[in-house]
Amino acid sequence: MSRKQFSDLLQKYNRGECTPQEKQFVENWFGLLGDEPLGNEQEPDWHMLEEKMWDQLHMKIQESVKPSQGGGSSGNIRLLWIGLAASIVAIATISILYRHQLMSAFFDQQTVASTWLERENNSTQNETINLEDGSVVNLSPGGWVKYPAHFSQGKRMVFLKGKAFFDVARNPEKPFFVYSDHMITRVLGTQFYVEEQKGAQTPQVEVVSGAVAVYENSKDQRAPANNVVLKPNQQTKFFPGAHKFVTSLVETPRMIADAGSSDRFKFYNTPLSKVLENLHTSYGIEIILQNRQMAACPLTANLTGQPLYTQLDIICAALNASYKIKGTSILVAGKGCKDHHITTKT
Repeated sequence: MSRKQFSDLLQKYNRGECTPQEKQFVENWFGLLGDEPLGNEQEPDWHMLEEKMWDQLHMKIQESVKPSQGGGSSGNIRLLWIGLAASIVAIATISILYRHQLMSAFFDQQTVASTWLERENNSTQNETINLEDGSVVNLSPGGWVKYPAHFSQGKRMVFLKGKAFFDVARNPEKPFFVYSDHMITRVLGTQFYVEEQKGAQTPQVEVVSGAVAVYENSKDQRAPANNVVLKPNQQTKFFPGAHKFVTSLVETPRMIADAGSSDRFKFYNTPLSKVLENLHTSYGIEIILQNRQMAACPLTANLTGQPLYTQLDIICAALNASYKIKGTSILVAGKGCKDHHITTKT
């Protein structure tokens, strides 16, 4: 077992995510140290465990070669080799069994997914790839994707280079993962874009519908978890040098699928608070009214067919107000209005 494998296993054990077999193997390792397994309140320290393990082994060897009161160097040497061999065999056996268990579990789960398929889009148009679970990948020119012919029982997993749009069939029992060079994107069922071009400074994920969790694909297992959760019309860019996600709104927000009827953008003497609530429901974006005195300002307008930012431009022009984007929210500011109706022509 490599040092990284053991570290990964300890982290799983500490999170309570081990299988019964893995749990037994961890406890066997700790048994070699003469300690009780660590609880959730204590973070395993590989360096401490490694040093302690070999200190224990060295101590047992030293004890086995201590001269006995009756002499007998041949007996001591024999004990030395027995103790050394037993310790090495114990460590090697646990390592081999653990590796065998993991490999067996992996191949058991991947039996039906033993055939991996690859697709590279060398054309100038998007290519559509239908996965066996009903999910669809729309691969952009220059993109590459690797996926199994059949997904395993535990999760759905694909690998991506370049840009692609994913329309993932919902399955709460089997999460869907997209692995790219610097990011891991996890969903249950949703629509989103992933883009990580070769040599790109800022790979990104953009969500159309549903919720998406994005993690740093870190090689350093000791680094703290770095992740963001995105909602519709949100995007995040990852800066590998700083190990940092920066989340914002997409450039052109889309209406979410279940936003309501086509007349939802027709307003007649409607209080501004209701108008903004309607926009929030339609786009899933938080819109904050900074001056509560504006909440009752009535508005008559037909904003149908206009993109969100144009709708906000029309509203703010009518109310002598302004808006700005801050993170994943929109802030609307103004002095308020007099007690009269405000009408716009569109």
